[in-house]
Formats: sequence, structure tokens, C-alpha cells
Amino acid sequence: MREIIKKCLYVAIYIFILNSLYSQSSPKSRVYIGNFQPYKSSADNALAEKISDEVIKNFKSKGIEAKKFGQYSSVPEALAKIKTEEGAIFLSGYYKKNKDENLEIFAQVYNPESGFVIDALNVTEEVSGLTGIKLPDEETKETDNLVISKFATKIVILMKINSARKERSENIN
Repeated sequence: MREIIKKCLYVAIYIFILNSLYSQSSPKSRVYIGNFQPYKSSADNALAEKISDEVIKNFKSKGIEAKKFGQYSSVPEALAKIKTEEGAIFLSGYYKKNKDENLEIFAQVYNPESGFVIDALNVTEEVSGLTGIKLPDEETKETDNLVISKFATKIVILMKINSARKERSENIN
């Protein structure tokens, strides 16, 4: 009798885990991609477009509806326009690209209903804090395309993990 109960418990746990994974892997929201703006670097419209386009492409390849948000003058204005759309997510961010440095990308994820940031992500150079130490470029240099690809992959994973649109303060602070 104990063996039967034990097997039933294992089956129930297995079904629960599968259900949890499935529900997280297919969010039913639309992701609006806002502007990527320069942060402590000069503006590069081509780079900003490349980031947005790669993010949209990556979302779509995973079956998540994503599109570039039109013109807006502020994030609150953009959020107000999509506030009534159930399950909507708004994503915007910044990039930093200076000479002889790797591209860095930062993003904020907003819940338009509340108007608050619910998640955040950054892809930055891990060795930027090392002052006075010169490492060979082949060990530290990454192409812009590689950094953008890493960012696009990570932001999709972040959105899948947080499909319930809960505030993840550990990523925001």
C-alpha cells in the first residue's frame, strides 16, 4: 500500500512540474519594444535599431508576439497607451558603447497596468571594474553582434520565467 501511495505521489509531483514548466514557457502576452537610448555614450540610431530588431526576432522565434512600439515622448505616455491591453509587457532600455569597450545593454520591463518596473536585465562587461589590469583583447573583447545576441536571448528567458508579470526586486535593485 505504501508503494502505491509513493508512486502516486511521484506521478503527482511529475505532473505538477510539467504543468509549471509549460505554463511558464508560453506566456500569453504581447511584448512592446520601446526605444533603446544611449547611456554615457554617443547616440547611434543604427545600433539602437539593431538591438530592437534582434530582440523582436528572438521573441518571435520563441512564439511570443512582439512588436516595436511607435513614437512616444516618455515611458508613462507609452504605458498609458497600452494599459488596457491584458497581459501586455513594455520593454525599453539603454546602451553604452564607447571606444575600445564592449557594448553594454540595460533593459527595464514594465507592467503597463501598474506602470511600474517589474524586472530588469543588463548585459555588461564583467571585467570593467578591474582598474590597472590590462587583459589581452582576445580574452575580453566581444563583438556588438555577440553582445546583442546574448541580450536578446536573456531577455526572452527573463520574460518566460516571469510570465505572471510579478515584480522581481532582486533584478531591479
